[in-house]
Amino acid sequence: VKQVKFIDRTFNCDHKHAMEIWRYIYEHDNGVTNFHFEISADILREEEIALLNRFRPGLAQLEIGVQSTNPETIRAIHRVMDVDKLEKIVAAIHRGQNIHQHLDLIAGLPYEDYESFGRSFDRVYGMQPEQLQLGFLKVLKGSDMHVHAQEYGIRYLEQPPYEVLYTNWISYCEIRPDLIFLRNGTDHPAGNACCNHSRRNIMGNHTSGADHRTRADGYTTADRGIRPDPYIFFQRDGRRSTDSLTALFRFNRVSRAGQTDAGCDKCTRTDIDG
Repeated sequence: VKQVKFIDRTFNCDHKHAMEIWRYIYEHDNGVTNFHFEISADILREEEIALLNRFRPGLAQLEIGVQSTNPETIRAIHRVMDVDKLEKIVAAIHRGQNIHQHLDLIAGLPYEDYESFGRSFDRVYGMQPEQLQLGFLKVLKGSDMHVHAQEYGIRYLEQPPYEVLYTNWISYCEIRPDLIFLRNGTDHPAGNACCNHSRRNIMGNHTSGADHRTRADGYTTADRGIRPDPYIFFQRDGRRSTDSLTALFRFNRVSRAGQTDAGCDKCTRTDIDG
């Protein structure tokens, strides 16, 4: 069996349970199977980290749902998360150089505007995950976001996948053209491609410059137009996909400078009405 996925949303919420399974997997490793776990990194204990650091490279991969680093957003979605502690634990696991870490962000959450999302992206990108995945808020019937949709000004697709279109904090013109392009970059095969540069060179080329743009802008807008940055599209253990990179560079759109609200409204109506 190539891969086994545990579907617990917070696998390590029960420390004893997690340790028993991880210890069993470690002691009975067949050298082939990979085990996928979705965890809350900020509650990992030193004992768990020490065990994970002994795993064979490729034996396990961890999905960590950060969603946002904005404290107000985290409270609004009823999560308890210590971002500083999470960052340190991600680094501790990374030092073992044996476990693929997959960190998630969600766009369109309450109290997260375009600038706040950029800060969340920068913070998570700086944690150096093997994969950074961007998802969009899905407003499912019966969910807390569905209950508070009017309060938060959340407008979303009325048909599956019920993705957010805009909120009180982020406009349609920001979340749809810009962040969808960003999502297509991070989830795209090119978004998981490995550049022939060291992580240090990649990070060194994309620290904040005189324009103070975020790394999120490296994917989306610079000077109010699309200018994708090829050095961001990588996955440490992946392979470069030049065709995918070429396809991304073909993506072109008019600069947002001077774009009217009416233009945004027209696009919004098109998405809602189909």
